Amino acid sequence: MAGLTDRGTIPMVPGSSITTSTPEHGELASMMVHSIEVDPVCTGPYARPPKNGHFVVMDVSVKVAPQSTLSAAGNYYPSVSLRQGGFRAVDNDGNVTPGNDIIGNGYGCLPEEDTALDP
Repeated sequence: MAGLTDRGTIPMVPGSSITTSTPEHGELASMMVHSIEVDPVCTGPYARPPKNGHFVVMDVSVKVAPQSTLSAAGNYYPSVSLRQGGFRAVDNDGNVTPGNDIIGNGYGCLPEEDTALDP
């Protein structure tokens, strides 16, 4: 995959996008980053201080192929994930968020209606 850093991460900034596709199946998934905000004002009813130092809010749009296409493509894209464990925060010194805890106390920062939305 083009654009990987030496750590195997894909650097994403507002305005950048990534697409995974195969010649046989076409576009499988794409993601575009619209904005990234560090330390937003938490307005959720269960807001707590950040466990790992900061909260980061990403506004992204994601498009995936139909399930039948993804199933036919198999495990072509083993490192693409939109689950919590599929993201890593890497600072300027190359330090990665410890373990699989990228959420920290972020769950309650925003009201539920302001988090992952359905189309």
